[in-house]
Amino acid sequence: MNKYLRLTLYICATFFISFITLGIATQTMSAIPGSLTWVVVTGLCGCALFKRWRKFHPKTPSSPKQEWQGWEPVTRESPTQKQTPTKQKRFTPWYEEDLLWQGKRKLQITYHSEKDEVTERRIEMVGCWPNENGEIFIRAKCDLRDDWRTFKADNILHLKTARNKSFDNFSDYMSSELGI
Repeated sequence: MNKYLRLTLYICATFFISFITLGIATQTMSAIPGSLTWVVVTGLCGCALFKRWRKFHPKTPSSPKQEWQGWEPVTRESPTQKQTPTKQKRFTPWYEEDLLWQGKRKLQITYHSEKDEVTERRIEMVGCWPNENGEIFIRAKCDLRDDWRTFKADNILHLKTARNKSFDNFSDYMSSELGI
């Protein structure tokens, strides 16, 4: 049976039960108890109907978060295509087209920030990519700040891997460890 036909039958059954309850309540009970009985039965039927309706019309996804916290689900579609739900969620960075590397690596870095501060940080790198100018950026979870951060690879003065291999710059690390 067609799902819309079933939904129509549920709606008709809800109205039928509501009107039968109204007729019985007004004939056998006084005004206030009869009205309350009709309201309760109609409300229960309405809740059941709403539950059935939700099966046919699933909730649309809410709008995505405005800030990027690491990896977010990405769907690729053209503006003219009709939206179809994907069965498999794939987590990719927002800048996938030029992605150089994706994975997880724990590193200890000495980082020179834009504010001329030199800090020692333990990070868990999850990806790196270039910008339009060819500068390489790293997306990582920083233990010092306990939050997601984007690091400029040129500002890394020294880095040490989890296996205690040391590198003086990120490009040496990329070529020998990441194969880029």
